[in-house]
Amino acid sequence: MRNISFKLFVLSILILFLINCQKPDGFIIKGYLTNADGKKVYITQRGGGLSSGSKVELLDSCIVKNGKFQFHGNLDEPNYYSVLVENTKGWKHFILDCNSMLTIDGNADSIWKATISGSADNKLLDSLKIELTSLYKTNKEIWDSIRVARKQKDEIRIKELYAERALLDKEILNHRINFIRKHPDSFESLIQLSIIYDDGRNEENTIELFDIISDKLKQHSVGKEIHYQLFELKDFLSQPVSFTQPDTTGELISTDSFKGNYLLIEFWASWCGPCRAENPNLKEAYNKFNKKGFEIIAVSLDTKKQNWINAIREDNLNWIHVSDLKGWKNEIAQKYVITSVPSNLLLDKDGNIIAKDLKGEKLYKKITELYE
Repeated sequence: MRNISFKLFVLSILILFLINCQKPDGFIIKGYLTNADGKKVYITQRGGGLSSGSKVELLDSCIVKNGKFQFHGNLDEPNYYSVLVENTKGWKHFILDCNSMLTIDGNADSIWKATISGSADNKLLDSLKIELTSLYKTNKEIWDSIRVARKQKDEIRIKELYAERALLDKEILNHRINFIRKHPDSFESLIQLSIIYDDGRNEENTIELFDIISDKLKQHSVGKEIHYQLFELKDFLSQPVSFTQPDTTGELISTDSFKGNYLLIEFWASWCGPCRAENPNLKEAYNKFNKKGFEIIAVSLDTKKQNWINAIREDNLNWIHVSDLKGWKNEIAQKYVITSVPSNLLLDKDGNIIAKDLKGEKLYKKITELYE
């Protein structure tokens, strides 16, 4: 009996040893791409390509040979990454974990259609995208109709469309909430929670859902950031916004000078494509409401003054512009935890934050409500 027990003990140790030997040391990504031979493949952190408006960190790159490529490395925690191919358009988002073994299969000319296999989180991500795609399509159709109604000055139709949009917003929000409740341990749930919070109108939902997600997700850097903004930064942001920075001529501009008016603090940069694309929407709101007291202070995250000035002139931006030309280390951006551009803070007449990250129609609608 003792001999049998000893043999079982040795066998169990051997099995554990073999299992551990099979575990990857870090992540492995194997790729199979057509139309990519000789081209570089990039893996970047955060959504988007290398020229997007968010902070993008290049994780790794390699050259495709015979339609194949492979990456092997280590991560501190799971995160969103993108794969993109040299001299091609688009990218494919995916979730990469510390010990992921992923396979990417697709065509370099339509990399966004590539399939990602080997990860439960990425399956959940794809399923959520499918659920939300039709809602996003309806959302675009409604905004297109609002633009037409606005040109026709059909106020009744505009109100009807905004009511439809509010219902759609609620439906999208419910999809996100239900996903988190069903998958409290999925990294994608943490991202959806961050989106809900960033929407700026769902603090109660965020607190409830933060309690639901697993302790592992709460210890993730994104989880810690949500906790910080919910329970620590909240007190700071409840205070009136006040700062001073030089404009393009070197004159110091203070937000305190604009008390008594609604003020939008817009964070942007000349090199940020999405920022430049958002400028026409800002101009539309500014041109309509500036005479009523609405003002914009654009805080640039540029480091080169001439690039900053050139972009202002090229886009014909007539509002106030300030910058300390320290890039991402801009003191105002760091003070208010700005981690991507375009981003903004909308202040009431006393300088208090009443909304954040309003873009396009959402910004126009909010300002319209304030001046009605």
